[in-house]
Amino acid sequence: PVDRSIEPIRLTIDPAADFAPAWYPVESGRIIAYTSNYSGQNDIWLADLDKVGELRFKNLTNNPYQDQAYPAWSPDGRYLAWRAPVDHYNRIFVFEHRKANAIAINIAPGDYPAWSPDGQTILAIVRNVDTAYLTAYDLHKHTIVFPPARLSGRAEGVTWGVNALPGVLPIPLQTIANLTPVANWVSALTPESVPIYGRQFTIDLA
Repeated sequence: PVDRSIEPIRLTIDPAADFAPAWYPVESGRIIAYTSNYSGQNDIWLADLDKVGELRFKNLTNNPYQDQAYPAWSPDGRYLAWRAPVDHYNRIFVFEHRKANAIAINIAPGDYPAWSPDGQTILAIVRNVDTAYLTAYDLHKHTIVFPPARLSGRAEGVTWGVNALPGVLPIPLQTIANLTPVANWVSALTPESVPIYGRQFTIDLA
């Protein structure tokens, strides 16, 4: 409880890495989806808080050949999205929860899925070696809702809020926003006269 009325309850006690929990948004949130490598590979697991013992945990994806992570529920709890690599590129998959014999559908490229408040659009980060882009996809058409927007840095997650941003930034953020960042490196075409870390030299490339 966020009011700290009781101490935090440890949900998993296995020696695996369990991370990226996502609360089921309906029915009092009695299910938690999370990522675990308990089976030897990252899979999407479900923890049913109304069950006890081994019956509480279920390996939803159970795919030893694919690394699934970062589950995200749709607002109505009907769908569960996650990312998994396909041919060395991360893709967004969507699974219809509680549907018999449901199969995860490959939606589009991306990572860290986040749902729009109406549950019709999935926000995602698309990354290459040194650049990250923010984009979104239509759940049913699998088409791009808006063109990828290049981000100024590396992204490790994304969320979709329902409230408007304030007109004025809070004071601590105003101070940071007014700072001019210092470059992390300085370009040079010739080596320093006294190398700091040992021998250095330049080579002309054809």
